[in-house]
Amino acid sequence: RDAEVTATSASLTGAFGISATVAVLDMDKKTGIAVDGSTLAAGTNLLAQARQHGETAIDAYQAGISGAAAVSAAYAQSSSSGSTAISLKNSTLKAAEAENGSIAIQAEDAGATRANVTGMTAAGFISGGALITKAENDSDTSITLDSTMLTGTGDVTVESSKSNTVSAKTLGGAAGALALQGVVAAAEDKGSSTIALTGKSALSGKDLALTAKSTPQVMADATAYSGALVGAGGASIATAKVGGKVQLTAAEGASFTGDDIAFTAFYGQQGDDNSSYKNAKATAVGNAAARGGTIQANVATAEQDTEVHVDLGKSKYTAENLTIAGNNAAALDATAKGVAIGGYFASGTNIANLTGNLTTNIAAKGAAEDSALGNVYISSSGYGELDGKADGAGGGLVTISPWAAKANSTLHTDTNTSISGGWK
Repeated sequence: RDAEVTATSASLTGAFGISATVAVLDMDKKTGIAVDGSTLAAGTNLLAQARQHGETAIDAYQAGISGAAAVSAAYAQSSSSGSTAISLKNSTLKAAEAENGSIAIQAEDAGATRANVTGMTAAGFISGGALITKAENDSDTSITLDSTMLTGTGDVTVESSKSNTVSAKTLGGAAGALALQGVVAAAEDKGSSTIALTGKSALSGKDLALTAKSTPQVMADATAYSGALVGAGGASIATAKVGGKVQLTAAEGASFTGDDIAFTAFYGQQGDDNSSYKNAKATAVGNAAARGGTIQANVATAEQDTEVHVDLGKSKYTAENLTIAGNNAAALDATAKGVAIGGYFASGTNIANLTGNLTTNIAAKGAAEDSALGNVYISSSGYGELDGKADGAGGGLVTISPWAAKANSTLHTDTNTSISGGWK
């Protein structure tokens, strides 16, 4: 399901002109499956799937041209929210009894949220512009098994996946004897991906895999160009944020049977050497030039604040290999760069900020006395790849740029693993 809005405003005046564009789009999307007190039997494989796709998007265009003075502004906000949920309660799901009869329970949200603003302001004397773009997503994926049985002869998989793309892009230009402009782009993704087993649920198959994950890609891009005869000034600010929770829980009294059993919860791309993948990426670019003086500031900020939790109550396990893992990965990129050129005076500031705050908790509370286990692997981790780049160029007869290029990065990880009870 797609929702798209395009807004356009343009003005052409002889002396003084003011123009503005405002566009807001807010989508609440919900989809789900609920089964209560039922028995479902498949002739071959059984699939229960709830999916969210599509794009929520805004494109806004703003232009103001005047002979003497022009002021223009544009604001665009694209927001999406909702849930993708599967609930199985007091039910039995069976795949074919023949070999390799599999069961898959999948909740997936791969929706995209996008906002773009493009603006131009020009005047013979003074031109000023402000362009702001905001894109945000707040959505949840969840699977709940309450006193439910899943029985297959092949693989049994339960997966809650949140893989949203959020992007905000602002592009602005200003020209005149005096040219001033500010461009802002802000993008954010938050929400949760969870799997919860309650009651006396029982899963059996050749291999069992229960996975809760969130792998967003959030991008904010603010780019500005200013040119003037006397003086030019501008600011480009880009902020990309990710936050939320990934959680996998099983109440005491559950039962799991398979050759290999894996409980996995993770945030961020895991084990991917593709450097183009980032949870949050912010780019701020500003180029300004004037025969007189120029001031340009560019700030890019990428932030991540995420939690990963695995909590397994005392349960019955029958497996050759049991894996319990929680991983929290920060992949952040912030780039601030610009050129400030002035005939007499120039000042350029370029700052890249990166902040990661990661919490990972695992609690494994033992195996029931009638369990039969071979190997048990339990792990938790929090790690980050923070890439900050700041670059400034230009100059003038007098150049004052104390922060021509500055990068700040902070990564905090809090990782805990608690193992209790007996394991055999």
